[in-house]
Amino acid sequence: MKKIILFTFLIYTNFAFAQLNQSVSPSNSSHDNGDKNLIFKNQASYPPQKIYLGLSAGINNPNGLIGLNAEYALPKFSFSVGLGEGTWGNKFGFEAKTYFDNYTTGWALGVNLTHSTGISNFKTQQHDEQGKVLQDITMNFSSQQTLGLMLYHYWKMGKKQNRFHLAFGYCAGLHAEQYSVVSPANVILSSFDKNVYHFISPGGITLSLGTDFGF
Repeated sequence: MKKIILFTFLIYTNFAFAQLNQSVSPSNSSHDNGDKNLIFKNQASYPPQKIYLGLSAGINNPNGLIGLNAEYALPKFSFSVGLGEGTWGNKFGFEAKTYFDNYTTGWALGVNLTHSTGISNFKTQQHDEQGKVLQDITMNFSSQQTLGLMLYHYWKMGKKQNRFHLAFGYCAGLHAEQYSVVSPANVILSSFDKNVYHFISPGGITLSLGTDFGF
């Protein structure tokens, strides 16, 4: 599954950057300055699309390590829902954004709420304090919610109202991560194991990149 996700992510990023380069490359070097100024002036007057469907990936991304999202745009504001696969099970996110320029170029600020489903009967290993494997164990990871703030920057992709974004921010877990050992009984986790589970739990610095297609 990890190989499939990585392959999909590489194909997706190559496609996104190819589209981005096409949208910003001048078609004729003799019109460099005039055409560039005209392009940036006209972008703000483009009518916003009402619906965007997108694919995004990242760390603590509202849609998971890689996931899909749908966004409904109003003047200067938008609301989106997303789902994907995360480090703590499947992940669902809701986000509200305000735009400082327009929907295809410039900056936007988003506030998001996410829910990670957790994982049941996860097969893993117990380690000692130095990270040496002791035995195989089965664990349950309880659901977790986060509240986050993200700053986006958008670039127009191609000739249509499609776009590419980079974003960063921070999200905080609404409660401490919760997990338990199912079997074998009476297992005491080391600080090494606890630090690993804390690291992969939802919450912390957020990084995201993605592509949206306007309709």
